[in-house]
Amino acid sequence: MANKADRNDTPAAVPDVTPAPSTASSPDRVAAIDEHLASGIERASEGAQNAVTALEERSRAAIETARRKADEARRALERLERDAGHQVEQTNEDVTALIREKPLQAAGVAFAAGVLTTLLLRR
Repeated sequence: MANKADRNDTPAAVPDVTPAPSTASSPDRVAAIDEHLASGIERASEGAQNAVTALEERSRAAIETARRKADEARRALERLERDAGHQVEQTNEDVTALIREKPLQAAGVAFAAGVLTTLLLRR
């Protein structure tokens, strides 16, 4: 992308199109105007192309950053899902082991939970 130092910020001189007494013929003035217009169009076209190129480069960078962030988020969610699954398995194993160690207490807790649930649902 061209910076301010690379551009010519001084306006181009517009050819004098007022009739000169006899310095240039009318076709020469028209040719000078055409050349000046072509030069202006060329500069405008180059400037537009430079702007499009810069925008394309920034867009590519933004898309790559978004892809990278999405991939990081996906990996983090997979890690959380895996950790949650392990935690559920571990809790299930702990509860099963506790029930095997103390079956009467487990039955008492289950009975009490049933009674509380029934009381709450009746209201």
